[in-house]
Amino acid sequence: MCCSEGLSPVYTETFSPWTKRAASVRTFLTIPVMCGSHSSQIPPTMSGKSFLAVTRVTHLWKIPSASVVASCCLPSASPMRFTLLSPTTSFQRRMSTVQCRALVCLQSLVSLLDVDHLGGAAALQTLAQHLSQLLFSQPDFAKHVDFLEAISSALRALLQTMASKNISQCMTPDQLLTLCTAGIHSSNTGVRVNVVSILGITGSVLAKEDGTLETLKTIGCFLLEVATKDPSLVVAGEALDALFDVFADGKEAERASVQIKLLSALKEFQPVFKTKIRKEGRGKYSPDQLCVLDNVKMNLRRFVAYQETVEKRLTT
Repeated sequence: MCCSEGLSPVYTETFSPWTKRAASVRTFLTIPVMCGSHSSQIPPTMSGKSFLAVTRVTHLWKIPSASVVASCCLPSASPMRFTLLSPTTSFQRRMSTVQCRALVCLQSLVSLLDVDHLGGAAALQTLAQHLSQLLFSQPDFAKHVDFLEAISSALRALLQTMASKNISQCMTPDQLLTLCTAGIHSSNTGVRVNVVSILGITGSVLAKEDGTLETLKTIGCFLLEVATKDPSLVVAGEALDALFDVFADGKEAERASVQIKLLSALKEFQPVFKTKIRKEGRGKYSPDQLCVLDNVKMNLRRFVAYQETVEKRLTT
């Protein structure tokens, strides 16, 4: 059965089809720690300790410089001499690889474990602050693609978990927009999908709060531009899905959608999106991705109908 079957003909809720989240914690959590087929299985009783261990590893944001690494080598007169082989490309890269793998593990743990097993709401807020510091302590973070993909994936999972439990988020809208502006220009599709999803999660939370009109307008314009201009249908579909989440409910969201003329923009883009799926879909995307894109296309039609009722109510 195609994933689009069995849906209500009236737009009532939104979906996040690009990420399949686990419904419950299995007996053992398989977390990809090493490359290739190696992985470590963490029993639920060890989940808290594993979470702490992973978060400690992510503190390695200040990778030692070449001069620091060189000073750690033994003198040349030592009978056990270490040969320093290009520390910038060897030691530092290995440290960075460990950090990225820790962030991937963190993403899995945050996605699968209950909030209590993760230390509670306060621990997640502290983790969000740490990841923000980890990210923005590197002015050129956008140049490190592997790091950006790993940390954006971890942030996406963390913010999704916090939003689902109504835990207040610690990253400011300005910080998120800085991350998304840098990430959306990445050549890595995964990075672009992550930052779009992060904006969707944050926007859906802000839509339920007062005094967020201008921020919602900025988020809406950003997502709309990505949806209509990104060359990847996967990213465009994620951006549309994020728009559905942000503007599905809330008085501020309704006002923002009218002011940025969201309805007219989506009406104009709707046939373009449909044509791109028909022309590019089968040659570039997998059957699962095509099924998701069909689902997004159907939700777009429903969302346009929903926005028509919103605009009519607010403008008459």
